[in-house]
Amino acid sequence: DQNCLRHARKGKAMPVLLARGLPCLVIIGCAAAQISFGPAAEIVSETMDWSAGKSERARKAAFIARIPPTASVLAPLPYLAHLAMREKLYSLHYILKGLKTLSRLPYQPPPPTDFVLIDYHDSATFDASAGYYHPTMRTVDGQIIPSSDRLLHDFLKPCSWVVESCNELSLLRQGKRVAPTPPAQPGGSVFEVGSHTQLLSISKNGNAMSNQQSLEIQMNWKFQNERDVFPWMFLRLARHGYDGHAVLTRGLCAPEANSGLYHEIWRISSVNGLVAGDYSAEAIFVDNSRLAWSEGVGPNNQQPTLLSDPVPLGNIRVIAETNRFK
Repeated sequence: DQNCLRHARKGKAMPVLLARGLPCLVIIGCAAAQISFGPAAEIVSETMDWSAGKSERARKAAFIARIPPTASVLAPLPYLAHLAMREKLYSLHYILKGLKTLSRLPYQPPPPTDFVLIDYHDSATFDASAGYYHPTMRTVDGQIIPSSDRLLHDFLKPCSWVVESCNELSLLRQGKRVAPTPPAQPGGSVFEVGSHTQLLSISKNGNAMSNQQSLEIQMNWKFQNERDVFPWMFLRLARHGYDGHAVLTRGLCAPEANSGLYHEIWRISSVNGLVAGDYSAEAIFVDNSRLAWSEGVGPNNQQPTLLSDPVPLGNIRVIAETNRFK
């Protein structure tokens, strides 16, 4: 009888243990499924990227902080929330699009604002698939809409601007610009960057850069008559002894400039995403509105978008810790 009683108790105990352990097994299984098939891995990745991007956010916040609270501002889409308390705030995507929202009516831009903030890495504002960023185009009712780069130039050209360009960011402030000293007659080639646009010289102020040591690239331009080409510049870096290359975005070259001589400076203060090492550098000038359109929504038979031969800039040593290569 005692043996039978022990067996009966053991038989009752087993289901109880199984019942208590089953929820734990279900939780473990769900967690494993979320990691393998669900969004958990992406959430962890996004969290890590958020922490890693702290310095980049601080750099952009410092750019925004230079705009006085009472100033009128034209800014890209992702920055509007950070500037929302300002009385006169306008979105850059309307200028680039040239049309009203959900309409074929032309957008009438506001008078030039006190400040213009541009982030050339901003894929939301410079979005070809959404129709915000485009080359010269004809609408279905026959209107000719100038290219986005041209529309931005037309917005800027009535005023004089003091410009600070650092990495992918440019901040333009209305103010008296110091007239540039005409460059000496260049000993090398003058690069024709499309019609009516000449790059008289381009140089860098050093041969090394890091997150603590910035590098400046200076350009002297000559624009003749009415500008019809608005080059985007990219710095292509090829690491010695390795395949592939890295690309740093300058963005539009002097979109605020009219005809005549023009001097501009682009500063590179961040090398996140580059491994330490020696690179050969060259400047690439493209018609980016046409390039973005052909890659996003246009046909595959688009005309070439390179505006000149690559311009060599010599060697650059990158002092950094991490990297991502194309």
